[in-house]
Amino acid sequence: MWIPGSDRIAFYSVQNGSPGVFLQSADGTGTTQRLTKSYALPKEAIEQARMHDYEGVPVRVVDPEHLIAMALQAGGAARRERAWQLLQSGGVNRQRVRAILDKHGVPGDIPDDV
Repeated sequence: MWIPGSDRIAFYSVQNGSPGVFLQSADGTGTTQRLTKSYALPKEAIEQARMHDYEGVPVRVVDPEHLIAMALQAGGAARRERAWQLLQSGGVNRQRVRAILDKHGVPGDIPDDV
C-alpha cells in the first residue's frame, strides 16, 4: 500500500510466523518496521482500502483513520508521534478513529481538536 505524500509503503507480510502490516521506504532501503501487533485491524484496513492507480499499477490505499489506529496499536513513542502528525494533517474523521480503536480494543485518547 502506497501512502500518499510519503516516500514509504505499508505492506502485509508474514514475518517470523506472525502476520501483520509493515512499513518500509518505497525504494526498499532501511529497516522494516512492524505497524501492528494483531491481524484483525490490518485485515480490516486492507479490506476497506480504496484502489488507486500509481503509474499504471493498481495499489490499495489505506485510509488515515486505520493508519492512526494501527500506529497506536503498535505502540512506542515514534509511532504515537506519527499517529499524532497524521491526525493533525487534517482530513481525518476523529469519530471514526475512536470507533476503530474501540472495536479493536486499542487504547488511545483522540481529542476533538488539535
